[in-house]
Amino acid sequence: MSAAYIISDTGKLSKEGKHLVFRKADGTESSILLHKIDSIMIIGNVSISGDALRLISESELPITFTGRNGAFYGSLEYQTSKNVFLHQKQFQMYEDEKSKLKTAKSIVKGKIRNQMTFIQRIGRKNITKKDQQQIDNIMKQLKKMYAISEHAKNVGQLRGFEGTAAREYFSGFKLNIIPDWAVFSRRSRNPPKSNVNAALSFLYALLSQRVYNAIRLEGLHPMVGTLHEMSYGRDGLVYDIMEEFRIPICDTTCCSMFNHNVLSESDFRKMTFSDEDQNSDTGENEAAAEISDNSTDGIYLNDSGVEKVIGQFEEKLSGEIIYGASKVKMSIENVIIEQVKMYKRVLSGEEKEYVPFVMR
Repeated sequence: MSAAYIISDTGKLSKEGKHLVFRKADGTESSILLHKIDSIMIIGNVSISGDALRLISESELPITFTGRNGAFYGSLEYQTSKNVFLHQKQFQMYEDEKSKLKTAKSIVKGKIRNQMTFIQRIGRKNITKKDQQQIDNIMKQLKKMYAISEHAKNVGQLRGFEGTAAREYFSGFKLNIIPDWAVFSRRSRNPPKSNVNAALSFLYALLSQRVYNAIRLEGLHPMVGTLHEMSYGRDGLVYDIMEEFRIPICDTTCCSMFNHNVLSESDFRKMTFSDEDQNSDTGENEAAAEISDNSTDGIYLNDSGVEKVIGQFEEKLSGEIIYGASKVKMSIENVIIEQVKMYKRVLSGEEKEYVPFVMR
């Protein structure tokens, strides 16, 4: 199943029988059959009737509210997981430096392996000698970061290696963007300063909500992870699990949309971001982000762009791959769920270590 997306600043979500209906101000309407979806994401500002809210609650469907640039506004929560002992194990791992570092290393090394695979793909293309030299240098640095990550003495040092790898990776990422109008000099966010960064940030926001839903489904506490430091209101475990999926799901989709003309210049526009929009957190290492000035001017996807990105994101999630040592064929969306389940088994002692998802 997939998520239902409502993209609007007008209209109302109401209940009709046992399904939902969204009516826009112009009178157009669309039905949402609850048995065909697993979550709802509202992008913009819409009204929800009491009956509709009650029906959603009875179905215990996760519902998330975001801004047009993917900034998280809030979500409808149901009964918190009763498994307090599972949460206790999460806190115990976080406080145990040895266990925390071991799992965090697996996450970082998995992410760097995916970065290397992506950069290698670029190197196999018909690129200039100068670009090939850059690719070779990036691969050298990524291999170095992969190797020394294993010897990190603490999670703080490990984050530093991850940040260095991210900077190297994004310096090569731009070589995979073909259209001249698609701008990417380096990673920027809060707000994104270019159209490629706008698409990338929105994809990361969509991914974070899918990972969040999978974590809640398994009864885990979304704020207690290993790699990302625990802080007020930050979903550390969500960002931990996201790391291994950023490249195979979001980065590949982003490049494909630009290179295959799914997105066009008309799908973006400049805007001045509010403080709330700027404070959206995608769990990325600050060292990998561009922080050039204090300007609030940025680029964001308009409604047509948002719809296109959502469509491509859902298509990517539904794609099937061969997963794990058992060589089982499953959708990428289910792979996310399986990875969360593995993390849970590590906590309970059923598995010795967390094995991250790596792209082929």
